[in-house]
Amino acid sequence: MPIAWKEIQQLKKRLGEIQIELQKYGAELWYAEYKPRPSDLFEYFVLYNSALKLAPTSLKVGIRQPGLRPFPRGDFRSTGLLPFAAINSHKTLARMGLTLLPSLVISKDALELAFWFDKSLVKGLRPDIVVRRGRFEYREEFGKYARLYCDGEMFAEYGLGPAPTEKEAYKVETTSSIADREEAMFLRAKKDFEHPLLIIECKSFGARLGNPQRYADYARTVLIVSPEKSTSQKLSTLS
Repeated sequence: MPIAWKEIQQLKKRLGEIQIELQKYGAELWYAEYKPRPSDLFEYFVLYNSALKLAPTSLKVGIRQPGLRPFPRGDFRSTGLLPFAAINSHKTLARMGLTLLPSLVISKDALELAFWFDKSLVKGLRPDIVVRRGRFEYREEFGKYARLYCDGEMFAEYGLGPAPTEKEAYKVETTSSIADREEAMFLRAKKDFEHPLLIIECKSFGARLGNPQRYADYARTVLIVSPEKSTSQKLSTLS
């Protein structure tokens, strides 16, 4: 069942109000798409509203790199399904590194929370929103690695070349090269990477909801958000 015109206008109105709130933080409201679908608008409303409702002291949206939209969606060939190294594998590495970048970062008192929008968590699982606690930093060396640090420690990394020796605190995924003189890719990530603090899944008007228990197998808490009153009465927070 498609979203009615009246509901779309209400969503746009609410997002306009959010845009004004973001200006107080020196931030802008960004979409990954040039023209988001109505169901996308609901997901963005939930994302931005979740961050603003915490009344943060600071808020940062997206990334700033030449030639890139500051708010990219994830890459389906991400954790659990690495792409084969082929021609220009260094460009593939740079694209995969973007999936590690948080979409929103907020601070409140001494606490920092980061929000990832539509990024792969594990193979076959790509939540709408993932929330993690900590101070995250992103570093990359072109053609060698793209790393995400949490509170000063390496949290997740895409790299080219031989995969590092697996340690107990990390999981390692590898793929092979299908082109001469191109290095294979690997992902190394702390086990906490796939067990975030919170997953928020959005069920828009008329949308079909997947198995929420699958998300609960990974996150400490799973929150299902829906604008439909009848659905909201049936769904509860999983923890």
